[in-house]
Amino acid sequence: MGEEFLNNITPVVNDYRRVVDSLNYHRLTPEGVVKVNLPRIVIDLFFQDYFIAFKNACPNVTLELYATDRKINIIESGFDAGIRYSQDVPKEMIAIPFGENLSLIPVASPDYIREAGEPDTPAVIS
Repeated sequence: MGEEFLNNITPVVNDYRRVVDSLNYHRLTPEGVVKVNLPRIVIDLFFQDYFIAFKNACPNVTLELYATDRKINIIESGFDAGIRYSQDVPKEMIAIPFGENLSLIPVASPDYIREAGEPDTPAVIS
């Protein structure tokens, strides 16, 4: 009876080990497709450096980048991740700092200031 049990259970145990080994491989080796939504300026300013480093670290992962300046719901639109300015991250989303802190300052040519005057608020410019 013990020998019969051993003969029947051995293939099951071997199959179990193969499945566990396969799952561990996939857990340790990222692969697949990740859809990322991000503003166009992020690609222009600094994302290319991060993209190259990511591709070198995770060659089996395909990044599908969708650049748009429209504010969309990342989840409802079918994206896995998104890059947003800190003030644009909804409270229910998990946010991780990415990249450098950028400061934006308004600039204008002297000719513009002479013609239009110095604006009091950004809304005056539009």
